[in-house]
Amino acid sequence: MFSAPKPMYSNKDYLNCIDYAKIHYGGKHVRNAPYLIMEHPFCNTDIYLIYFHAKDEDIYYAQQFIYEIQQSCKFNAILSEYPGYGIYQNVDVHDSIVEQDALQLFDHIQDKYKLKNNQIIVFGRSIGTGPAFYINSLRQCRAVIVLSSFTSIKDIIKEKTFEWIANLIPSKFDNLQRVQHAKSPMLMIHGADDDIVDEQHTEILFANLPNKVKAKSVKRIRPDMTHNDYIFEHDIIAPIQLFLPDLSIQQRFRY
Repeated sequence: MFSAPKPMYSNKDYLNCIDYAKIHYGGKHVRNAPYLIMEHPFCNTDIYLIYFHAKDEDIYYAQQFIYEIQQSCKFNAILSEYPGYGIYQNVDVHDSIVEQDALQLFDHIQDKYKLKNNQIIVFGRSIGTGPAFYINSLRQCRAVIVLSSFTSIKDIIKEKTFEWIANLIPSKFDNLQRVQHAKSPMLMIHGADDDIVDEQHTEILFANLPNKVKAKSVKRIRPDMTHNDYIFEHDIIAPIQLFLPDLSIQQRFRY
């Protein structure tokens, strides 16, 4: 589906912090999907955020992104790894495999920590919005956050090349179809100057939310923000705190 970057970490880098979700298919155990556990560094909380990272990073880089958010928001984090990334090798990289892993990881985390739906937040960035929308079409949780989301991989290719080329490619991560079945409130953040995924993708996705979900959802198109360049406090932290105010950490409690 897409090429993975060179692994940035090994098991030795995260002793006692890596765990595995047993993935089943057709009633059989087929593989173990690794994930990183990041407890909040200085707050006790029973809220868990499951994060699906971008295409050109693995959980080593993703942990830095999540750690920055944890400085201002109270949640423990679960960072999902994709097949072919990091230590998750010898498994085909395919959208259906990523989606299987994502849904079963959600169920695994909910069962492992005995969590209610309102104790789980799902967050997907860029390619990670695919599994995030997939989960939201099948499971209820407190909220789903998506950053730089797209309607489908085919639509991105169509914009970057020729329509006839895009038509030769099977539909992968069809977020436009999935968003119409969204069950949980969504925060959609997108850069107005995104040069990889146009902001119109998020505009279309938000417009296609079910009315009951849309009424509780928020769209934030951030000026001067691109796909990878942003002001963390204003473009990422502030929208999350406004959307989920009870997660906010007062300035005096931060490092």
